[in-house]
Amino acid sequence: MPRELARLEFNHICFATGDLDATLVRLRDGGVQVRNEVVDLHDRRSVFLVGPGGVTIELAEWVTSTDR
Repeated sequence: MPRELARLEFNHICFATGDLDATLVRLRDGGVQVRNEVVDLHDRRSVFLVGPGGVTIELAEWVTSTDR
């Protein structure tokens, strides 16, 4: 796999989820490796995962100011 597809930058795919915490529990229980802790980024909560072949996958939950 090309090295640039495994970095934490613009070379990844992002999937939206309505409940990031529940999704992470399910994925961790299934053996998915998490690259970082959940972070708050402006209008979303986000985490990066190790995907197939080492490709970086982002999960994001969009939130409003009242959700925080």
